[in-house]
Amino acid sequence: MISAFSVMSRAAGQPFAVTGGVGEALIAAASASAMDLQKKVPITITSDGTLYVEDRKTTIDGMARYMQAEQAKGEDVTVIIRADTHAQYGLFVTVLDTLKKLNIDKIAVATDVQ
Repeated sequence: MISAFSVMSRAAGQPFAVTGGVGEALIAAASASAMDLQKKVPITITSDGTLYVEDRKTTIDGMARYMQAEQAKGEDVTVIIRADTHAQYGLFVTVLDTLKKLNIDKIAVATDVQ
């Protein structure tokens, strides 16, 4: 049984997956379908330190309030963090720490491969 399924990108637009067999691929596909039902919240950190949740400019406190409101809806929340190449590392860590305090543990980091 697969405990985790990862899709990685070696080059932009060329995803690939590594699985151990057809049965595991089917399990992974079922898991991917379940993930599609989850609320996905994009959080963006720009190089000038601006923070966005969805498309709204916000602060760490505003992000925390937004995430608490999403959790209150009873939905399973997945966060996708997008950070500019020159984004402030400290802000990235603060975002992760805040999500951890809110018990949000489904976090993906989006990257661009050049």
